[in-house]
Amino acid sequence: MTRALFISALTGALCAAGVAAADADWTVASADGACETRARLNGAPPGLALVVRATGEATKLEIPSSAAPGAVSLSIDGRRQPVTFQAADGRLEADLTPAVIGAIARGGSLRLRGAAPQPLTASLRGSGRAMDALRQCGERVRMAALAQQRQVQAQEDAAAAERARADAQARTAAEDAAALATAKKAADDDLVRQSREVLPGLHLK
Repeated sequence: MTRALFISALTGALCAAGVAAADADWTVASADGACETRARLNGAPPGLALVVRATGEATKLEIPSSAAPGAVSLSIDGRRQPVTFQAADGRLEADLTPAVIGAIARGGSLRLRGAAPQPLTASLRGSGRAMDALRQCGERVRMAALAQQRQVQAQEDAAAAERARADAQARTAAEDAAALATAKKAADDDLVRQSREVLPGLHLK
């Protein structure tokens, strides 16, 4: 099983085990080896949502680029948050600091303003439990990834040690064969030398 499949399966099991928020708009689920929670974006085309994704290493807020073209600012309960959005594969994403995550968890409403005349909004009802569940799920993902990395490293180390042992055996066998060949040649040369020394004496007799 590849690392991506292993982590994806594990996060699915973790989230299915009950790491989820109560509100349907802020339910934590697994996706692509991470944990994420979504909320509908009011003012955006149907089906578009903001996503908060956690891997245990980082937490990001993502929105479709088409939902908020242009520069985007994030406000919670009317207070602008210190986040910077970057374009990435058809979406805009921003790293969330613990302070911003805490503001999302405690807030009542979220607003995203871009180049469009009207801002996008989302209710934060249920986000408090979702952020806590996301943190727990993300930490489990991080630990699972570390465990998988250690397992892969141990397998690679064992394979490298086996290759080194096989190489050492091959070198030893080659050295033994070379030494045997050298000894045989020396013995053959000695026999030739001895025969040359004996033959002249036989002619004299």
